[in-house]
Amino acid sequence: MTKVFLVGDAPLPWQNSAKRPAGGLRTWQFLKPLLEAGHEVRAVLWSRSDFWLGDKIEQDELSIRDYSAKCEILMLDRDFPKWQQTLQAELEKFKPDVVVAVNSLSCERVTRLDLTVPFWADINGSPIMEAEAQAWRLGSDDLLPHFWAREKKILETADIISTCSNNQKLATFGMLATLGRLNHKTSGQKLLFAIPNLTEVWPETDEVMADLEPILRGKILPQKAVIVSMVGGWWNSWLDENTLFFALENAMRENENIYFIAGGGAVPGLTLAPLDNFRARVEKSRFKDHFYLLGWLPTKHMAQIYREIDICITADRDCADTRTGARNRITEWAKFGLPIITTKGSEVANDLITHAAAVGVDIGDVVKMTNAVLWLAGDQKLRRKTGQLAQEYCTQNWNYGVGMRDFIQWIRKPFSARDAHYFVGMKVNFWHTKVRAGFRYMKENGFKKTFGKFKELVLKRH
Repeated sequence: MTKVFLVGDAPLPWQNSAKRPAGGLRTWQFLKPLLEAGHEVRAVLWSRSDFWLGDKIEQDELSIRDYSAKCEILMLDRDFPKWQQTLQAELEKFKPDVVVAVNSLSCERVTRLDLTVPFWADINGSPIMEAEAQAWRLGSDDLLPHFWAREKKILETADIISTCSNNQKLATFGMLATLGRLNHKTSGQKLLFAIPNLTEVWPETDEVMADLEPILRGKILPQKAVIVSMVGGWWNSWLDENTLFFALENAMRENENIYFIAGGGAVPGLTLAPLDNFRARVEKSRFKDHFYLLGWLPTKHMAQIYREIDICITADRDCADTRTGARNRITEWAKFGLPIITTKGSEVANDLITHAAAVGVDIGDVVKMTNAVLWLAGDQKLRRKTGQLAQEYCTQNWNYGVGMRDFIQWIRKPFSARDAHYFVGMKVNFWHTKVRAGFRYMKENGFKKTFGKFKELVLKRH
């Protein structure tokens, strides 16, 4: 078995947390298969006080006793000033065979350590692609160098890299090429893998859930409400809050039973604009009593809330993150068999739309999104069928067993990139490129032909 030092994010999806950010979901996606395979794991997870309900100590009773693997988990506040010293000390004490970092913050922090073993970096969404959306929101490119520096350091340091989509994988190939990592040493070596965001069924069964009290229907919403929802994540920079709002408002004009609930909140440290813009439009709408912005919903309530929702909806802007990133909320909605309306663009959305497992509309098309809401709101059988197809696709394609094979295979037989400690300067240098190329040409073609070629080039310049 392999000793794995894993750095990732809390909270893990089964913990009763106040928030369920994508980082924790992705971390569990890598951690659970390691435990199931019996590998020894030492995990350091970044946490924040606002992630938890009540005393965080209670949340640290980690549900790993069902696995035979030996696993220890250390929670560290992500703003802890001595995180680097602590991380290095934990690494040296554990003496792992490999290091695995999940999500870009963890990956970048691991690059600052003194590493002597193979390093797998999971870049769950490209920082520079996300920064492009943020730059548009701010009307400023000031953040771009910071995010590129983070991604560049990861790409230069990691032995193996995984991404959250095939599109991100292709974009990362381009970045590796510009950094000189596609070279004669790594040629033919597979260093890059696309691993989509995966999911698993929560332990709650229908029998367990049957006796739970409703949270929405008949409580804060009318019993006969058609509940359209966007819960399960942040209000990110890539969100098209205007298309979302106008489509919902138009649908409410036609069907007074339509109500909208939203969860989540603004991304800490980034723009508040998507949520603030949406909230401002709601306040001016004559249907404002049909909109409920509930903020972050406790994890323990999510399964019941999903049981009450009729339709899930999301709208993306046309930006680099949409084309290359993941959409955890869509993956989770599919897991629970909910009918989904989504703009085309993200890989996850396109996969479902192609298989008739979601209703797709063009980016920015308010009319088509309005019609999609009305169409599903008026047809319960269609909602059930669409949700069933989404769940089937999710079960077959986005499960841990299928999606994590490449990772587990590498863990069993880890290897380093062949260009470790090797640097290719990509800036053109006359002596490094032209002169060395000339000597190679002369070796292959002889002095006479080489001299003739040299004269030809000199005459051409003059």
